[in-house]
Amino acid sequence: MKIKQYLDEMSMPRDLDFKKIYYHGTSYSKAAKSIMKNGILPPELSQAKGFLTPVQGKVYITTDIRYALIYALSGDVIGSDHIGRTWDKEPNGYVFIIDGNLLKDIQPDEDSVGEMISNKNPEWLYDFAKRELTDNQFNKVMDGEYIWWAKAGKKLLKMMSDKRKLDLIDAGAHIAHTGKLKPKEVYVFNKSKDNIKFKKDASNFFKIAKKKKSL
Repeated sequence: MKIKQYLDEMSMPRDLDFKKIYYHGTSYSKAAKSIMKNGILPPELSQAKGFLTPVQGKVYITTDIRYALIYALSGDVIGSDHIGRTWDKEPNGYVFIIDGNLLKDIQPDEDSVGEMISNKNPEWLYDFAKRELTDNQFNKVMDGEYIWWAKAGKKLLKMMSDKRKLDLIDAGAHIAHTGKLKPKEVYVFNKSKDNIKFKKDASNFFKIAKKKKSL
């Protein structure tokens, strides 16, 4: 790919993006140790197929600590007495902290795009989706089918200007970043013992989880 073409396709972060703190959650110790050693790396997708396959070369982060905690728990069970079926083998959850000044190329998480369409907010995105998606695709998104949120998001992002992409990030979309990111910190908690202590909005996460220098 020519350099100019690559630059034209990039959504460059702004000062306000650089100033934010971002999070990445995982429920698995092997993945957490790899991140501590190598950083958050784009997954190998050569054999991967399906609507929920991540976008090639992207790693996924968020400014919403609650969303990262859902991934660290392997489910949206924050603050409940739920016991996950994998928690015996994977007792700990991990949330990584990423400095915004590391960002290079960002776009909205495709799942977020689909969810925003289904919520009809922002209105311009809803209208854009209604125009560019097939009737079948649009109806499945509006029916709340998660895999179609991702499918529609991927399709529409390829047609979207950088300004529109950044508008969606400003509206609360989670973020897909091109390339590796090296976290500055990791927080660890015990799923079975600590989850019940978390508030539903995860606002007390840093009072419960413990910062670790190594895993």
